[in-house]
Amino acid sequence: MDKRPNLFSHGTSELSQDAFICWLAEWAKPIYKETDEYLHEAGIDFIRRIYDIHKKNFPAAIKEIKITKQFKGLDILIEINGNEAILIEDKTYTKEHSNQLKRYYEDVMKFKKYEENDLLPIYYKIGNQSDYSAVIDAKYMLFTRRHMLEFLQENIDRGVQNQIFLDYYFYLREIEKKYDSYKSLPLSEWKGEAWEGFYEELKQRGIKGQYGYVANPNGGFYALWWNEQEDNDCRQYLQLEEGRLCFKIHVADKDRRKELRDKWSKGLIERSHNYSFNVEKPRFGNGRYMTVAVVGDYRVGDEKGRIDIPGTMVVLGEVERFLNG
Repeated sequence: MDKRPNLFSHGTSELSQDAFICWLAEWAKPIYKETDEYLHEAGIDFIRRIYDIHKKNFPAAIKEIKITKQFKGLDILIEINGNEAILIEDKTYTKEHSNQLKRYYEDVMKFKKYEENDLLPIYYKIGNQSDYSAVIDAKYMLFTRRHMLEFLQENIDRGVQNQIFLDYYFYLREIEKKYDSYKSLPLSEWKGEAWEGFYEELKQRGIKGQYGYVANPNGGFYALWWNEQEDNDCRQYLQLEEGRLCFKIHVADKDRRKELRDKWSKGLIERSHNYSFNVEKPRFGNGRYMTVAVVGDYRVGDEKGRIDIPGTMVVLGEVERFLNG
């Protein structure tokens, strides 16, 4: 395919994404069937997939669609046949906050036009997110980047040739490639999305933790934290700080921080000699959260210098058992 500029590389905000979703849903209106049948069918298919995610029966026919942007703060409200409503809260890389999802849901209910059973709330996110519990708690179903890519790909295969549709597909595919880049890049070349993609795979393989960007005066880093436990003195947990694995403690009592930091650091380093990984003393801080020991690079590489996920999982499992021992 010839190279051409992509509309969405210039319109990267949530407003541009809102515009695409509204445009796509509008194509499902019966009046556009003759204009572009493939795009009309794609618009219907998009709405059908939202019904499928909610396990609701799709209407026998779509006769009427009303689309409202920014309905009391909700990004998009799509009313179907005047008797059901799709609520879409759309995020690029930010997260939901301040109970906004519950508030939007309640605002649509106050509209008194729909029963609760008539609502299909969707949380659409193109970036990765570690924890969706607040979304699920607010009764929203997830529509992820992969859901959208699958929908776009299948409709391109069926014949959609519209350039806006294709631009959005290529735009999302580039984002997907960045998150998947940890699979093909040498370990030394990983950037932000590669770390998030890697942490997401670790979660899929059984690491029960959360990940995200940790800002600090030195520029910040992407971290994954898990395996939390507690005794009478402090809380202990593991944290990946990109290529470094840290043994961390959280000490509430200000007067005992130095004592407990030194105790945990000495104990972990002394106990580590029978293990395959090398535990070292870090440069100490003296705050509520402290790194007491580190493993230089816990990642296992293959013969081409790329990540060996099963081998890395073995190391992380060994580190968990070591801390818990």
